[in-house]
Amino acid sequence: MHALRQHGNFRCTAVFLAAAAFLPLAAHAQTGCLTGNVVDYTSVPVPGVRIAVGDGSWSSALLAPVIESDESWQFRIDGIPPGNYNADASNDQLGYPGIWRPEEKVSINSSSICANIAFNLGARAAKLKFTVTDAATNQPIKNIVYIVFPEGKPSLRLSVEPLLSNGVPPQVPSLTKLRIEVTAKGYSSSEFAFASLAPGATQQIVTTLSPKRMGCITGIAIDDNFAPVAEANISAGFMGNAPSPATTDSSGRFTLDNLQPGTYTLYPEKDSDGFPGLWSGWQGQVALQKVSVTPGGACQEVTINMGARGAVLRVRAMDALTHEPLTNIMVGFRNPQNPRQGGSIIGQPHEPHEVQIPSRSNVDIQVRAQGYQSSEQIHVGPLAPGEVQDLTVSLQRENASPSNANQTK
Repeated sequence: MHALRQHGNFRCTAVFLAAAAFLPLAAHAQTGCLTGNVVDYTSVPVPGVRIAVGDGSWSSALLAPVIESDESWQFRIDGIPPGNYNADASNDQLGYPGIWRPEEKVSINSSSICANIAFNLGARAAKLKFTVTDAATNQPIKNIVYIVFPEGKPSLRLSVEPLLSNGVPPQVPSLTKLRIEVTAKGYSSSEFAFASLAPGATQQIVTTLSPKRMGCITGIAIDDNFAPVAEANISAGFMGNAPSPATTDSSGRFTLDNLQPGTYTLYPEKDSDGFPGLWSGWQGQVALQKVSVTPGGACQEVTINMGARGAVLRVRAMDALTHEPLTNIMVGFRNPQNPRQGGSIIGQPHEPHEVQIPSRSNVDIQVRAQGYQSSEQIHVGPLAPGEVQDLTVSLQRENASPSNANQTK
């Protein structure tokens, strides 16, 4: 099994294709560091704020440890590979939620002189306390969702129960004009407007919601040869929420029932048959299908084309000097047709790493291992459905002098 880190507003998977010939891999330089301080909107130092660094594909956990600002509100992060990154600061428990965290662009060089930034966290968030009941039964409604529309910022849809279960109260930006919409699956919504909430204050929201009539989606899942795909999972995404997926029967048929009216995006997947859902919507593959669900009446009938079955890339990494195999590697990927689509896979400690990839697609990949310089991105071409390809990459140790490593097919 592989763990995938996914970025961007899409679903995608690891897409790795082997090159037709040897390609040079230029080694990266030594690591650099980042220092700085953290204050609130009144310039008061804030200790205990988590600072993270990422580049849009590689998460901070893969680049450098997440650091907290100390009692003197300073922080320092070492061991960051050279490059351009986004650094962010947050601590939900302290009232500085990561969802509205400030970001700073930083450029890291291989130098003993650290890059330096100053984070202004702004004002502490205001807290919300909800009392929401069913207008017909007067009973409390569970699984409440609130949508926040802060002035000058993107809106966010947030579920209350997961926040509370993690010990974090529902929070919204303070000292700004905002609108809050409260709803729950199968219910109407209520709206509240506030000119400004004080930092750290708790705002009570009491409302009743009326039940809605529900809808459904039914259909068939097929591959690119129009053959039904049995035992595939079909998920339906709706405004950040995902109802329980349906499983296709032996004829490829499925039904998603009891759906709140609205527009859903369908995500099909069947890993065991070469259809990982992680690359659904990858540019160059079959586009994700959207379906509008209306309340009551007949189900919306759809045909989902799951596209071509994937291929398999067997990735091996070795020490460039000793030629010893490296079993703990990370493989990053980007879509050359859409640089915003990409992510990273952390393989289990074994060799080789077998990775399912979309067939008939181009992809740029990069291999990393702890204590080693990263390979450069390798642009590789498409594989046929079901094809298995080998890719071997040599990596230089971090303390080695810069030189080229070889990739072999």
